[in-house]
Amino acid sequence: MAAKDRIQAIKQMVANDKKVTVSNLSGIFQVTEETIRRDLEKLEDEGFLTRTYGGAVLNTAMLTENIHFYKRASSFYEEKQLIARKALPFVDNKTTMAADSSSTVMELLKLLQDRSDLTLLTNSAEAIHVLAQSEIKVVSTGGELNKNTLIFTARKNY
Repeated sequence: MAAKDRIQAIKQMVANDKKVTVSNLSGIFQVTEETIRRDLEKLEDEGFLTRTYGGAVLNTAMLTENIHFYKRASSFYEEKQLIARKALPFVDNKTTMAADSSSTVMELLKLLQDRSDLTLLTNSAEAIHVLAQSEIKVVSTGGELNKNTLIFTARKNY
């Protein structure tokens, strides 16, 4: 079996079982444990799994973090607006705040658009877009844009 096919099969097994062991995979694919460790290292570099002693577990955050921003934004929309309204009194005057790319945070930022005394540090392209016409000072972390999540991330050097 080609390495590419083996890695794809390992991905499927991890997705189904949530965890795998090096010794089990070595037996299934009839390759050395060192080969399996290298395969798992590649999948860990992709963010798909986390290597553990003797195996690996599924990185469940990876499954949810690549969901398109606008799909996340439309889920539980009323609840997100309620949370944003309740959080609004906690934003002090003349404050600097950091905001990630969560869709709940976007609802709060929409409520803050008329403020002129705030500075926002963000990795979110959507936050930059939402506040582009406001008086809020927006500072971006920069990086490579993930077009699904609308997040700027550090570029991985390979």
